Amino acid sequence: MPIDVFNRSDEFGTAIGNAIFKWSQSDQLGHESFLKINDPSYVPPQFEGAWQPTYPDYSPALLPYWGQVRTFAATSDDRVPPPLSFSTDTNSPFYVQAKECMILSNKANDGSNHEDRWIADFWSDDCPILTFSPAGRWIAISNQVIKNHDVTLDQAVYTYAKIGIGLNDAGVRCWAEKYNYNILRPVDYVRAYMGQTQWNTIMCPDGSGNYYTPPFPTYPSGHATFGAVSAEVLTDIYGTHYSMTDRSHEGRQEFFINTSHFRQFL
Repeated sequence: MPIDVFNRSDEFGTAIGNAIFKWSQSDQLGHESFLKINDPSYVPPQFEGAWQPTYPDYSPALLPYWGQVRTFAATSDDRVPPPLSFSTDTNSPFYVQAKECMILSNKANDGSNHEDRWIADFWSDDCPILTFSPAGRWIAISNQVIKNHDVTLDQAVYTYAKIGIGLNDAGVRCWAEKYNYNILRPVDYVRAYMGQTQWNTIMCPDGSGNYYTPPFPTYPSGHATFGAVSAEVLTDIYGTHYSMTDRSHEGRQEFFINTSHFRQFL
């Protein structure tokens, strides 16, 4: 490539980056919010079944106003169905689902269900430093898809743009709904309403036997939201039937299994 073309392209790319950064600065809630993700000043609503800072570390709410951040395409009309009605009735759907969560966690933790445990570990993506974030995991998967296809630069840019826009908008709308409904986490429900006062999940181990729950309301699921939008985007670009081995954790020793093969994104 001629040096003048290279330099002109470099300057053009820098100008675009600066323009995007300047545009980002006009979004007060979104710009550089990663520098302070927990908000001790946020006071969650008080009602039976409402989310509160959660056992065992009771961290302040994570990004409670993220639902107001600017989106690219999504609007406030993009909603999820209301959650199940809160209930402590042992026959209610809410109680039954919480009990199922407790039973599955117990089996995965005591070794009686290895498959559920390795699936939980493989997709945990909730533990800063130890794992990806859920959104970052799908960037890692996109990296692998692009490498596997050896795609052209323009298709790679298109893939990253569409994945980035999808993850951003889905995340904003998910967080808006989380703090709209403010549903408590399963760990708090099991401990408070099922008589299991010492129970804990198997999320986010710190290596010393302690486990931590993410500091935000439980519904809708962030994992499901990020996974759904990413699977739709990648399917749209690369097709319904796509065979790949996810090597995001390859070489890691902390996981029961560190690669997994899939035949489609959805």
